[in-house]
Amino acid sequence: MAFLYQVQTDGSVVKHWALGEKPLVVGRGTHADACVEDDALSSSHFLILNQGVDFFAMDLRSSNGTAVSGNRILSHKLQQGEVIQAGRSQFCFSGYPPSTFVSLSVLASMKTRTAQVVEAA
Repeated sequence: MAFLYQVQTDGSVVKHWALGEKPLVVGRGTHADACVEDDALSSSHFLILNQGVDFFAMDLRSSNGTAVSGNRILSHKLQQGEVIQAGRSQFCFSGYPPSTFVSLSVLASMKTRTAQVVEAA
């Protein structure tokens, strides 16, 4: 089983959702499977889709787009520890259950992305 974690910039977990056979819609709308309070999210912003043993993140024509590891995507096969940015929110895809999830990969990814932004400036 895989999980989607909403994380803060310091890597702390806000919420988590178990990912199974049914697609998980993430957005600010009350009808979203993963309802997140973020005015920069579309009501149905992106979804996580299970395709056998693989999981994909797919943008749902959101206003502000969806990025994985800093790259804007329409559809992307997720790898362990990848960070999804949507609106002002960040999420981490992981195969680790909440009792053993360590957000060090999230922090490392954020530091790398921050360094890239600083270098580009």
